[in-house]
Amino acid sequence: MSSSSQLKAALARSVQTAGRPPHTGSPSSPVPLPATVAPTPAAQPNGGWTEHKAPDGRTYYYHKASGKSSWEKPDEMKTDAERALNQAAGQWKEYTSAGGKKYYYNSVTKQTQWTIPEELQAALTKEPPHAASAPAAPARAANTPTGGAPSAAPTKPAAEEFCELLVEAGCKPSMSWEEAMKLIINRPNYRVLATLAERKSTFLKWAEELREAEEERERKKLRHLKIEFVNMLKECKELTSRTRYAKVIELFQSDPRWSNLEDELEREELFEEYSLSLERKETADRRNLRKERMAAFKALLAAKEIGVRAQWRQVQAQLDQEEAFRAIEKIDRLQVFEEYIRELEQLEEQQKQKQREATRREERRKRDQFRSLLGSLHEEGKINFKTKWKDVVETLTPTDAYRAAVEQPGSTPAELFADFIDQLEQQWQSRRRIMKPLAPTVTETSPFDEFETQIRAADETNALEGIPVDAIKAYWQELQTAAVKEKEEDERRTERRNRQLMESYQSALRGLMGATLTAETTWEEVSTVMQGKSAAQALSEELQQNAFNELLSQLKASPTATASADVAADEGADEASEKKKKKKKHRGSDEDGEDEERRKRKKKSS
Repeated sequence: MSSSSQLKAALARSVQTAGRPPHTGSPSSPVPLPATVAPTPAAQPNGGWTEHKAPDGRTYYYHKASGKSSWEKPDEMKTDAERALNQAAGQWKEYTSAGGKKYYYNSVTKQTQWTIPEELQAALTKEPPHAASAPAAPARAANTPTGGAPSAAPTKPAAEEFCELLVEAGCKPSMSWEEAMKLIINRPNYRVLATLAERKSTFLKWAEELREAEEERERKKLRHLKIEFVNMLKECKELTSRTRYAKVIELFQSDPRWSNLEDELEREELFEEYSLSLERKETADRRNLRKERMAAFKALLAAKEIGVRAQWRQVQAQLDQEEAFRAIEKIDRLQVFEEYIRELEQLEEQQKQKQREATRREERRKRDQFRSLLGSLHEEGKINFKTKWKDVVETLTPTDAYRAAVEQPGSTPAELFADFIDQLEQQWQSRRRIMKPLAPTVTETSPFDEFETQIRAADETNALEGIPVDAIKAYWQELQTAAVKEKEEDERRTERRNRQLMESYQSALRGLMGATLTAETTWEEVSTVMQGKSAAQALSEELQQNAFNELLSQLKASPTATASADVAADEGADEASEKKKKKKKHRGSDEDGEDEERRKRKKKSS
């Protein structure tokens, strides 16, 4: 056993410390048994065990058959009372706390204490310290000669004996080492520790632990006195947060709990703390009472069915005699009233909001109903993206959906129809972009069946899936209409060109024949004159003859016309002819450009 452990074992008998330490720690290490000496028979065997005396007078026990010896009395030799005492002592375990102090724990009752239990103390006092904490007998038998007994009795730990010496000599923890040494130096056990350094170190540790124990006792005592003092204050119903300390002295100076706490500053400080707690409690009580009264007044307003348009002046006059009204402060009355009115306003606004939401839902339902009607007409083929409002308004007017849409203040039926057509237009354009690269060339005579077969044959990626036949047919109609318009435009361009060429032909004919050109002039004469001329070469013989016949009709319609007029008209014939040729050439190039542009647009649209 170390000197520190020995010192603490001694302190366990000299200091009684209250408290409940933590249950953590490690049990103390057992101390090995001393060596054995040869037995001296002193009693009759009992279960093979015999009792013997060691040279120093202490009793030990020897088992002849096994050759074992023990300081501890075997169970076979114990009385019933001794067995009960050892069993009680065995319930206690010794541990060491984190601070190095030992404490004891009962594994049955779960009790923990700093002081050594009475049962364990009784078991220790009836046998040497080493034997009390020694392990089982087989551990000693290894050092015992066969058939032998203990050779020498174990001595008390030196540090423990030295601490007992300090107590017996009347040493105090407040003494210095020099003062303590004067009291113990002449005593027999002074040299139980070999060196002066060990003695001084042991004394200092002993004094320090005693001082700590004493300080702990004082702290516990002061804590208990403070608790009693505060309880004394709590028991007095006369105290309030405004009570002066002088009044407190007058009330409690005869109470032992007042005088037990000797420090006047401690008493005053504890009273101040208690006074603050009273102030907090009184403040909380006032706050709660105020809340209760305000709640009661608010309930009164609701019970009297005060409305959201009520005026405070009228409410005051109405509730003046009510208990809940009179119990509350004026400023709190107004605050509760304003809060009550705000809640009514919020409730009213919530109800209005709900009504508005219901109205909006109803209006939305009516618009959706009208949209459903338009969708049905579209599925029936009565409406498409090209349909105009004037074309369907007569159909829609008699329906309930139309009348409901007219009644709601949102979008009008015409606006809803326009939105629906826009959606159809967007849908059509999306489908058109899909069909455009797949569509074949369409003329004014191309049948739909042939068009559908060709466009579906070109759809290798199933892009047309989801596009109805009506949409495909509408695209075919669009392409066919464009082809018809293109043909008509080509015919008009050809007609304009032929007209210009015929006019040039007539001008050239007038210039060449002059006065000889009369209403009696024959086609044979004209064809001979115009043969090889550029104006004649630009026209077919049929158109040349048509131009001549037209000119001849003009001459017949104007019989007063003379050859001189023709000659006069012919003076600038050549110049006019050249200008017309240049103009025709320029116009022809423009028309050719327009034709080319139309062909490009046609190719792009197809």
